[in-house]
Amino acid sequence: MKTKQVVISAISISAFGLLIYLVTSTRKAGKADQLQKHSSPIYIPNWNKPFNIEFADEVKTYLLPKRVSTLEPAKAYRLARQILSLKTVSRQIAEQSIKQIFSSLKSKVELSNLSAVFYKVSLGQDFYRFLESLLSNSSMQTFVKSRVDQLVNYQLL
Repeated sequence: MKTKQVVISAISISAFGLLIYLVTSTRKAGKADQLQKHSSPIYIPNWNKPFNIEFADEVKTYLLPKRVSTLEPAKAYRLARQILSLKTVSRQIAEQSIKQIFSSLKSKVELSNLSAVFYKVSLGQDFYRFLESLLSNSSMQTFVKSRVDQLVNYQLL
């Protein structure tokens, strides 16, 4: 009789332990699912790709809730049209215009804004490739690459 009571007690304790385990594990799984639904992976922008038309959006997302300074759309449109028109002028005038435009940029985010607008204005031309076709290798290095290296990644508002 005592053996029977010990076996029943052991089974009851085991069943109770299993029940507690199942309840707590499903709660943890539910919390993990909720966390996974509400949080997105942290994406760090590629700081070396400011000509990427999505760079500015990536930086804005990365820095949320902070606000990032961008190039005004009207100014970006004007500069993109100006750069596109440089295809018809002499190389010397093109170089001076590019030098002036790149000197006016304050951050890599602004460069990305300009690149995105140029892509739209030029009906899909890559901004960097266009500059390469417009400028000599030495001018590209002097007026574009070295200036981009000097730019800060972003400016906060």
